[in-house]
Amino acid sequence: MASVLFVGAGRTTIHTFEKQGTAWTHTGHVQSSVVPGSVQFATIAAAGDWLFAGHPPALAGRGGANQPPVPAGRVYAFKRGADGRYEYHSTL
Repeated sequence: MASVLFVGAGRTTIHTFEKQGTAWTHTGHVQSSVVPGSVQFATIAAAGDWLFAGHPPALAGRGGANQPPVPAGRVYAFKRGADGRYEYHSTL
């Protein structure tokens, strides 16, 4: 399997690059607009044919003993297809 590099570009785009020989080639991108709802990416992780983009919870108002618990964040899963492109799969 080729080496793959993921580079975040702001909060809405992740670019994909593959190493070919000694050079890195841009092979595509993943846009947050393909995910249902208003989405922004904050973290990136990958394993095998999967790319995961995280969206952390809002932390406003966090503090004091009487504060409600912080809501869970979201992870958007993208699966690499036979054509090498990552397509939105699901939200965790």
